[in-house]
Amino acid sequence: MFITNCFAYTDIEADLRQCSEIFILALKDPADNAIHLSLNYSQVKQLAEGMLTMLTQVRVKELIDSEYKHLTGGMGVKISLSEQSASDDEEGEETICRQANLSVPMEPVSLSKTA
Repeated sequence: MFITNCFAYTDIEADLRQCSEIFILALKDPADNAIHLSLNYSQVKQLAEGMLTMLTQVRVKELIDSEYKHLTGGMGVKISLSEQSASDDEEGEETICRQANLSVPMEPVSLSKTA
């Protein structure tokens, strides 16, 4: 299964939470489309370092001067730290982190065009 949501051109809300050993990243747009990602410490650290490395190599002026000429979409961020276990249910809420595999192994895709 392949799931994608493009939030690049709209304002979104980000909710960053720590529940015990699990870190949750939730992104939501005004139309209530949402992505929830539950990661462990090592995964969050590698993702943050990778994003920072990528961003330090981006030339913002080139993005603004491109044919699209916009950097639209903002983000509000809320950060919550909790001692509650990520698998504990709260009344009226779904379990934050249950083991689920929503992806399947995919075959490598060739980037070359076929005739």
